[in-house]
Amino acid sequence: MGRECVWPERPVGPGRSSPGGSRGLIYLLLYRRRSTGRGYPGFFAEHGVRKLAFIVVFGLWTPLVALAQPASVYQVTVPVDDHSVEARDQALSRALEQVLVRVSGESDVARQAGASDVLGRARQLVKRFGYTGGGEPEEGETPEPLMLEAQFDPNAVKREMERARLPVWGGERPRTLIAINTGSGFLTETGEAAASLKAAAGERGLPLAFPTSSDARQRLSATDIQSGFFQPLNDLQREYGASYALAGELQPAGGNWRGRWQLIGPSGIVDSWQSQAGSLAQLQTDAMNHLAGRYASQFAVRAGQGGGSTVVAVDRVSDLQTYARVLNFISRMTAVGQAIPLQVTGQSAVFRLELAGSTEQLRSGMALAGWLTEDDLARETALLFSNGNALGYRVAR
Repeated sequence: MGRECVWPERPVGPGRSSPGGSRGLIYLLLYRRRSTGRGYPGFFAEHGVRKLAFIVVFGLWTPLVALAQPASVYQVTVPVDDHSVEARDQALSRALEQVLVRVSGESDVARQAGASDVLGRARQLVKRFGYTGGGEPEEGETPEPLMLEAQFDPNAVKREMERARLPVWGGERPRTLIAINTGSGFLTETGEAAASLKAAAGERGLPLAFPTSSDARQRLSATDIQSGFFQPLNDLQREYGASYALAGELQPAGGNWRGRWQLIGPSGIVDSWQSQAGSLAQLQTDAMNHLAGRYASQFAVRAGQGGGSTVVAVDRVSDLQTYARVLNFISRMTAVGQAIPLQVTGQSAVFRLELAGSTEQLRSGMALAGWLTEDDLARETALLFSNGNALGYRVAR
């Protein structure tokens, strides 16, 4: 990354200010075991609480596959005038503004109340930064502009955004399968026409998937999409680990470009719109901005908007690894302030979730886990521990 500078490491807390965190979850498990004197049936009794706690701790540090947040959400490259402190601080502020757009899901976040305070702390929130380019070019070569690359601390940024009551969109970044037809065929990942789409998706922190094999590309059919026959597209979604597919029909129109868009989930169309722009690149950029805004409206949480709790029961939790996976997934969701285990049996686990967002946001986030399915029998178990606000799921075999 060229010459690199690193600020001293600072202790950072969890991304949200809720009490407990992962240590609280482990403590509650141990406390329940010691205070009630009851053993956990099945595999929990056999393996003991110490091993259970170890595996849950290990699970909380395991990356989530279902929450497909790109690693680059908090990493930005921006132009900088020179190596002076003043130029550096200005560039860091611009870089942090891009991060706020990604993390909030809102393109105008810098104009919202409280954003200026967060941007003013860019130097404190950056984890490391460095410079690239700016050197003397070889004879006949174009000089490379001086750029500043900055990596911001995710937990610290989210904490400051919550303090400023800005929306925070965490790890629930649905992977989107791209099925965009420009008239001459569907976009491919390596094609020149897709460059602006991928760049815009990167700017907004959106993970994309392109059908890469010749067989997969042959299964894409503009006629199927236009007629509403989405089964081949849904099959490709599952194969590529995508939660949604973005189908687009783009064509030139009197010097401009016009697009018809459909966002398709397993149950059909969830959003559709039309757009027009002066170039193909701008049309695709506008589509990524629309997509980011739509996802953020589903998953982003603003501090103070949540409240209340719900009980979630999960069936088919038949071993320690599955328990750790479930707890890991639930406790990291943006809509969850705190997850408290209530009961663990040989085949199910029950949690009370203190919500940072709404129940609908919780359900939207849970739906991203392809290995969890809503289940009425599990909900009946959850109702035994709640006043009516309950959800039930089962782990797919």
